[in-house]
Amino acid sequence: MAKKLNNLDKVLLKIAEDVKEAWELFLDDHIDSGRLLKSIKFKIKDHKLVMEIAPEAIFLDEGTRPHTPPIYAIEKWAAHNNINVWALQKHISKFGTKAYPFLDKYKSIYKDAKKEIAAAAKQDMIEISRKALEKNKNRKIKLTI
Repeated sequence: MAKKLNNLDKVLLKIAEDVKEAWELFLDDHIDSGRLLKSIKFKIKDHKLVMEIAPEAIFLDEGTRPHTPPIYAIEKWAAHNNINVWALQKHISKFGTKAYPFLDKYKSIYKDAKKEIAAAAKQDMIEISRKALEKNKNRKIKLTI
């Protein structure tokens, strides 16, 4: 049976879905293979949001300095975009690759959700307190938050 989500976890899950959607919309226009899109994963663990994406996302996000990529790494993209693979390799070796920042898109989503997060955490604490009071009507209560 699936674990029931508390209020905070529900808000975190909504943030994760919003971030994933923002990343997907951006990546859909900027990548070719779909591998980065497929690599986006998230989970709620111990009331914390953990999001993952393939390590090469940093190269799209920050761009790269000039380097000589192996042909096999760029040939699919070059063919899809009807660009000579050797010319592309030479261009990257002179100029690097342009940055397309997208990883920080979560910051504005998180900033917009701060009040929701605080309200959800407060509601969870009230519910925990209420359950503790009901369970221990005639005893002293010790809450650890």
